[in-house]
Amino acid sequence: MHPKKDPCSGHNRTAAFSAKDGSRTCANISTHAYGFAPNTVIVDESRQWLLLSGPPCDTHICTRHNGPFEAARAKAEAEALSTFLVLDIANPCSPTHVFGPMLLDKPGAHAISFDEATGDVYIDFVSGNALQRMKMTNNSHDSLQRMKMSQDAAEARLAAQPSSREPARPAPIKTTWLNYSYVTSGFNLCNDATGICRSLGHWVFTAASAGLADGIVTGGAFSVDGAPYLPSKRGNFEAHFVNGQCSNTSDITSCLFFRDKRNAQVWNIGYDTIQQGSASTLKLPKRVCAKVWMVVPATGQRGDLAEYCADFSTASFSIPAAKPLLTPDLMYSSSADAATYLCDSKHCRANGHISVDVQVPDPTQELLGLTEYSIDGDEWTSAKTNTFFEQKIKHQNDKWYQTLSWNYDDVLAKETAKPSEICIRMAVQNLVTLTTWQMDFGAYASKGDRHQRCLKFCDFTMPFSYATKDGGYCPSDLWNV
Repeated sequence: MHPKKDPCSGHNRTAAFSAKDGSRTCANISTHAYGFAPNTVIVDESRQWLLLSGPPCDTHICTRHNGPFEAARAKAEAEALSTFLVLDIANPCSPTHVFGPMLLDKPGAHAISFDEATGDVYIDFVSGNALQRMKMTNNSHDSLQRMKMSQDAAEARLAAQPSSREPARPAPIKTTWLNYSYVTSGFNLCNDATGICRSLGHWVFTAASAGLADGIVTGGAFSVDGAPYLPSKRGNFEAHFVNGQCSNTSDITSCLFFRDKRNAQVWNIGYDTIQQGSASTLKLPKRVCAKVWMVVPATGQRGDLAEYCADFSTASFSIPAAKPLLTPDLMYSSSADAATYLCDSKHCRANGHISVDVQVPDPTQELLGLTEYSIDGDEWTSAKTNTFFEQKIKHQNDKWYQTLSWNYDDVLAKETAKPSEICIRMAVQNLVTLTTWQMDFGAYASKGDRHQRCLKFCDFTMPFSYATKDGGYCPSDLWNV
């Protein structure tokens, strides 16, 4: 039996068989990562393109939880919109991505027909007895990558709507708290030897704008122990896109996919205060609540999240004015590695993100990261990148660590050549001891250089903290997830 947390517990796999003798071929394609269950699959006459379409497996009433039809569940939750995907199967043992996944505007995709002459795709829907055409931009099969929905039906529907003098209001931005224990935390840290207490809180959320290239501004307010809400600093973009979230970084069955297939940006917001005194003399926060808002200036989209609170724990210790750490320890978060290159009809957006825990002699101190990067062997630069403290603290093996996040974000023209790899090297400065050092990535270093870490770009998104053992944010064997 599949675990009930698995959003793709039903049929989400496509296998190929020989029509001559029934033997199975090497093709075994999973759409688990895309969160839909193909119930219609065809191959074009040249046997190069595999076209798949179907409903989200978490609302498909015939396959949900790998069980029989459940009338009660069907009434409680209607089937959501279907998805369309195209793969290149010129080499059937190693299918490659061509187009999609594209979220259709109807549920119940049931049959596909492919017009070899024009390259257009026709999809039949059992919901609403509808037929829809996916129209290519020209008549070349090589243009499947640029396939788009035909606008005919949409324009007809728009023309039939009554006119209004009031301008249309922008659709609200889609928002989600990533409310698992390891992305929401609070600490009071008091060093009795120096008489300094620092309170730190960390909240993570997603925001999905209408356009891939749209910038987002986020902020919020904090309430401490029931006091009135006061404005906070702005949020930090963690420079990676996701299409869901996982509650366990080692188990893909814990992953939930966003039903609307959104390319959601991952953001965080931090609470950070410092006081002079001790745990016995100061009134330290016990519970801090956050309310977050976001705005897309280019479109006017707005959104906000409900109150979300974190209980703060208090730790007191006595660490004399510490000597500088010349070789700080490091814990690398491989589950946070992310580098994506995503494109829409006009733009492409390149992003990179890593998270690393760096040892500090005293957790009330502060670290600053300075990072430069190189793409595909090009010159090193620090442009379009930033490194910041995530307000997260770890205490392990009698050592204190602070979490630093490196982030790269760039919007490019659609015709820009697709990059393959981004490499980074990072310097870290302790702003109290005034020590600066080049980060040693150790076992996570690349290209034989212990001060360099490289990531391959992916052209699709995965859930937040997707299991490392299953490929992380960029599974190299996506079709056998």
